[in-house]
Amino acid sequence: MRNLFFGILLILLSALPAMAQNTGGVFPPGFGDDHETAQYRIAVNADTNRFAQRLHYQKSIDSQRLWRVVGGTRETDSSDFDFDFVGAELFWEIGETTDKWRKGLRFDGIIRGKDRPEQINVNYMNQWTLEDGWSARLIGLSSLQFGDNKRDGILLQPRAQLAKKMIDGPTLGLEYYGSLGSTEDISMKRNRQTIGPFVSTKLVGKTSILAGAQFGLNNASADADLRLWITQGF
Repeated sequence: MRNLFFGILLILLSALPAMAQNTGGVFPPGFGDDHETAQYRIAVNADTNRFAQRLHYQKSIDSQRLWRVVGGTRETDSSDFDFDFVGAELFWEIGETTDKWRKGLRFDGIIRGKDRPEQINVNYMNQWTLEDGWSARLIGLSSLQFGDNKRDGILLQPRAQLAKKMIDGPTLGLEYYGSLGSTEDISMKRNRQTIGPFVSTKLVGKTSILAGAQFGLNNASADADLRLWITQGF
């Protein structure tokens, strides 16, 4: 399965056209025991035709904690593969993994490319298991920057997801990504707000794929972002 996963990555890197700068996700509070996956993401901004990529590896510590290492590149004027960031993350689920309302915290440390500030994040995650295969997630992200060109205050971002797992089929859903800016100057109009659909399904074995799009809700957002994720379980 590892050979299949990395083979797909090579095909994507060599064949995909430049597609969103948003490679983030609406992540769950926890993953349970014996979780180990690697994931590749590519996203394309339809306005600029520039793309961003990221690759992460994550593994459970126990039923309530998981660690992840992640790195990303982005397309710039001078390079298709300019260093964007590298980071480490710790997921910590609060409460029981069997609760219908699951909650958790995620702590991040991020190092960014030249002339961009370092960042630490504390994120609060909520997930609700509903009836008939429905689920909902709501996340609040908070970030504090350091170093060159840092922004003052605490940066705030809400994210939300509503999804439906089809019987013996894919998962269909709708996601929202927002930015409120800094606590020094909060504004939804001047910061990115997007919404859009996604579909995820298993390919073969422990390999799965997610495809989606995000559409801008204001002038600060791209008209459309295209997104593709490939996940390989081990």
